[in-house]
Amino acid sequence: MIKAVIFDVDGVLVDSEGASLDTAGEVFKQFGVKMTKKEYKNYTGVNLREIVKIVSKKRKVKINANEFVKARYDLYEKYGKKTIKPFSGAKTFISMLRRKKIKIAVATAGNKRKLTFNLKCGGFDIRNRVTADDIKHGKPAPDIFLAAAKKLKVKPNECIVVEDSLNGIKAAKRAKMFCVAVTNTFPRSKLKDADLIIDSLSELKW
Repeated sequence: MIKAVIFDVDGVLVDSEGASLDTAGEVFKQFGVKMTKKEYKNYTGVNLREIVKIVSKKRKVKINANEFVKARYDLYEKYGKKTIKPFSGAKTFISMLRRKKIKIAVATAGNKRKLTFNLKCGGFDIRNRVTADDIKHGKPAPDIFLAAAKKLKVKPNECIVVEDSLNGIKAAKRAKMFCVAVTNTFPRSKLKDADLIIDSLSELKW
């Protein structure tokens, strides 16, 4: 029996891809790295500090993670406050879950600062939150979804995860949770490992 729904945030509840992709290259440039939108999109769902670690090793450069994260989110918020909006159907679906007494949480690869900003921009009031700051291993490891289930006091097989990224789908399946993938970020052909693929949260009924 399903008792909870765990939502990713970027690409699921809020449309933040523009703010993310449009600012990534600019920030990496400040640290001496050329980063295209196409390349950065491959890191969707991965914690920012992990991205810095991977890129530093791949490009053989030294990047101060703390400085990078601050610069990244400073610029992200500057762009995002004008562009980030909730996806169609997201608020309606959440309202439906609350009427049905289904528990709700958000689990994001972003940090607390980014999550708070995104939820505010989208107009969402969700109190059960798990971020990259709360776990040791980010997506595609299952830690973040298992932590969300623990916070909600439910078993993994009692949860549905709603994701948009390939790393998020892997994390959900490794957590032994039913995964719904929404095509806001990647096409259906890329999301085939999910249990259900939808084009909008407005398609979901309880």
